Amino acid sequence: MPPVSLLRCLFALALACLIGACSQAEPGPPAAPVAVNPTATAAGAPPVDVTRIARDATWAPGALADHFGKHGSEGPWPDIGAYDRSARDTIRNGQAFTYIDRTANVRRRGFYVVSGNRFTSVTEDLRRITTHFRTDNGERYVVLLPESTYRP
Repeated sequence: MPPVSLLRCLFALALACLIGACSQAEPGPPAAPVAVNPTATAAGAPPVDVTRIARDATWAPGALADHFGKHGSEGPWPDIGAYDRSARDTIRNGQAFTYIDRTANVRRRGFYVVSGNRFTSVTEDLRRITTHFRTDNGERYVVLLPESTYRP
């Protein structure tokens, strides 16, 4: 014979299921569609909410300072804050595409702004900014990245 506490648990579970089956929630209004930048649809990838990515994506601890030290002199970025804002602006306004990162050998989401020759990369889950810089050879750089879906 099962212990009394097990019977009480089973009775409570059955009661909860019965109550849940009898009550019906009223359907709410339909969810509003997420506004996305039309240029943020990479070939072969679902569209992304670039406003959210630019706002919420973070740099790995220490990576922002490291990348600013490496690439800060390449652009009109007088300080680390301007560099970070430029990376986020590139996400918001750049053409989105996917590619394989040569160093990490993983898929990334890239954003490229032709007019400023700015490139920003984020992780595939769109949560972490991995780099931001001005390319050495313009658009050709992003076209030639491994498995790049970028199309001029």
